[in-house]
Amino acid sequence: GVLPSLEFVIEPGTIMVLNNEVGFSESNLRALCDVGRSTKSAALGYIGQKGIGWKSVFRITETPSVHSRGFHVEFDLRTHKDLGYILPTWKPSSPGSSSEINGALVGDTAAPRATTHIVLPLRAEMRARGAGGGGLAARFDDLQPLLLLFLQRLQRIAVTHVAQGVQHVMSKHMHAHSVVELRRTRKLLPQEKKGAPTNSSHQVIQTSEHWLVSRMRVRPTLPRLNVVVPETEICLAFLLEDSARERGPGTKQGQLKGSPAQGADKHTVQSGWLEDGAQMMRPRPQPVFAFLPLRSYGLRFVLQ
Repeated sequence: GVLPSLEFVIEPGTIMVLNNEVGFSESNLRALCDVGRSTKSAALGYIGQKGIGWKSVFRITETPSVHSRGFHVEFDLRTHKDLGYILPTWKPSSPGSSSEINGALVGDTAAPRATTHIVLPLRAEMRARGAGGGGLAARFDDLQPLLLLFLQRLQRIAVTHVAQGVQHVMSKHMHAHSVVELRRTRKLLPQEKKGAPTNSSHQVIQTSEHWLVSRMRVRPTLPRLNVVVPETEICLAFLLEDSARERGPGTKQGQLKGSPAQGADKHTVQSGWLEDGAQMMRPRPQPVFAFLPLRSYGLRFVLQ
């Protein structure tokens, strides 16, 4: 089957979002053209319901466009002002980008074709800060493999910096006995220059962590305003000691960055473990999740 993947391609002045799943239906597109409407179910494991996620893209762009399963529409604040948040304008064709490789996910020709392209031309004030919107591009470096731990469908997240020629890939792999492997790969993309041969063996750094995940479903007893939640799931994830492993021929072992730990400057951080002067190993503090990370409360396991 298809490995559900999401990729962010950061180009000078533009961010492109690629996804290889089923794509947009008519009802999905209609939901974008409304306020407080969503096609997402309130069933267990779904996040987002009010359409806030899509509306948030207007913080960085005035003309986002969606290209999926024959739909090609743009939302234009410059032309339609506030009405542009919900009024789609038909675009005649799919996006053109130097980063696309025959519609495949960028930087990975083995990946399945992207069925959905969301193009976010950056606002003028953000373009003035440099390629990728300055600090905006740096925020993508904060994405961690832990994001994938509790997401139900997504198995792979990639961030491609076109100008830098670097791609970061995070992926989730399920093993027996409730063990989840999170891998992080950094690789250099091929750089084609006149008079310079193309190097086919690009440097790849890959690290991995293994987590033991325990799940339990419970029935909430406290009511929530206008929200019916008949059942929810609580998860605990524990980092296994042999989590740092080198994978594949020709790869280099590197540090897999995790959540910032308080007092980490007094310790040596090796993968997800802290080593003090007495050679005592202990897991680093982990964030509390509500599908996405909230903050750290000092727990040395992940609570979802």
